[in-house]
Amino acid sequence: MRRYSVLLLVVALAAVGCFRKVAPPNFGPGSGGQQQQQPVELEVIQKPNGQTYDLIPLIDPKLDRQHGDRWAVLASGELRCDDQHAVPRIHVPYKPPEEYDFTVVFSQPNLRNGISLIMPKPGGGQFFWAIGYGGGTEYGFGGVQRTAGRIDGLIKTNTKYETTVQVRRGGVVGCINGRILASHQTNYNDLRNAHEDWRDMKDKTVLAVACDDPTTFHVIRITEVTGQGTRIR
Repeated sequence: MRRYSVLLLVVALAAVGCFRKVAPPNFGPGSGGQQQQQPVELEVIQKPNGQTYDLIPLIDPKLDRQHGDRWAVLASGELRCDDQHAVPRIHVPYKPPEEYDFTVVFSQPNLRNGISLIMPKPGGGQFFWAIGYGGGTEYGFGGVQRTAGRIDGLIKTNTKYETTVQVRRGGVVGCINGRILASHQTNYNDLRNAHEDWRDMKDKTVLAVACDDPTTFHVIRITEVTGQGTRIR
């Protein structure tokens, strides 16, 4: 795997204007993305030190796709899905370490059900972070209703967005463009694949991404925080 330099994104101010604050990633009492009435700017994530790798070069659509036939790695180095409905999804052939940041940069020409980042649970099974469903307005971790939220104009068409899940021993954080949308203290037992059939993966030990409409994944990367990940081929 090659070292991947951090991608800088320009955040559209119009999309930030209606953001609501959620708890910072300290995993203490009261965390969980609870909404407040007054709109304020979202908390900035704490970026970890660690090795960062680009994962798209590891993906072979013929070997790694699970649902959807029209997956392709483009000459530009991006991953493209041109399928729709029933949650097209594909394995990323990499087993993450104990703690890490999983980051995807994506864009969609139309808004409907957004994308998902699918990750293995420490004790087996999987969980996911979904963003952009509800016509580009909603987000949350599967199985934990209190991490879910809705922001009008959260995702816009034909615009690149960076979403990150910070996986730590004590909890998870879901982010957009470097800012926190949801923070949840957990031992991972309450995180699950809601609607298992739609996001279930054959190999539950590796990372995966999913969508429900045509999507370009411009970047898929990992930052290892504690331990080292493993390529499976």
